[in-house]
Amino acid sequence: MKTLYPFLFPLLLVGTAAYAHAPAGSVGIGTTTPNPKAALDISASDKGLLIPRLDSVQRTGISAPPDGLMVFQTDGRKGFWYALGGRWFYIPDKTKTGDNLGNHTATQPLRYSTNDADKIYFTQGGGANGSKLSHSTGGQLDYYAGPNNANVGVHRFFTGTALGWQERLRIAASGNVGIGTVNPQSTLDVNGDVAVRGQALLGYTQLVTDQNVLGNGLKNIILSCPGGMRVLGGGGGHRDFNSAVKDITVNYSGPDPADPEHSWRVTVTNASSSGRAVRAYCTCARLQ
Repeated sequence: MKTLYPFLFPLLLVGTAAYAHAPAGSVGIGTTTPNPKAALDISASDKGLLIPRLDSVQRTGISAPPDGLMVFQTDGRKGFWYALGGRWFYIPDKTKTGDNLGNHTATQPLRYSTNDADKIYFTQGGGANGSKLSHSTGGQLDYYAGPNNANVGVHRFFTGTALGWQERLRIAASGNVGIGTVNPQSTLDVNGDVAVRGQALLGYTQLVTDQNVLGNGLKNIILSCPGGMRVLGGGGGHRDFNSAVKDITVNYSGPDPADPEHSWRVTVTNASSSGRAVRAYCTCARLQ
């Protein structure tokens, strides 16, 4: 004989209202007409879907997570994470200003897919685009300091010390480069000693002139360096190094007293009654 329990019928009716199974195989919770394109259709007006909540250790402890597995992380970088290809990916909150890229440890290199274009913009105080990092044709990595307007930009390079950050090098808006100075006054302005372990190309130039000294005469020969150059040294004497060399006396060879930084003077006398050829020279370089 079968025994019936009348009090079970209300519970069965409640379960039937809360759960529906459509002919197409869709399951509905809170709806009797689940969407036929959904395997599970949940409907509610005062409740949400609460997926498993794990901390970062528990999440990463899941071995070989299948694609599409999702959890809510409760510590560290809180939020929704999903698995793909055996790795976990965070779903960022795009409604916030910026995506807070610097607020976590990247596990992959930051890669840009666009070719030869601006990559990173730094927003200045007024909200306009300021300095930027770009990549252009020919494998060129371009750095821009400041916006392309009336506001000047300056490249500054710092190193950390026991006293804090110290500026070591600066490229001013004028293009002048300063090392050890924040106000470079020349194309390269170095405040300190410079050691050169190789050739220093200083714009070296040598000036040479051949002149005739009359018999029993005296001659002053002055050589002046080109603009922007300074005299390093010089000399002079008989040009031909023959027996007539004894007739020429170099009375003075040194910086010209009238312009000692840029000119060299050679003063010679000729003891012969005949004219003699002499040569004078000076060396110049771009020095200050």
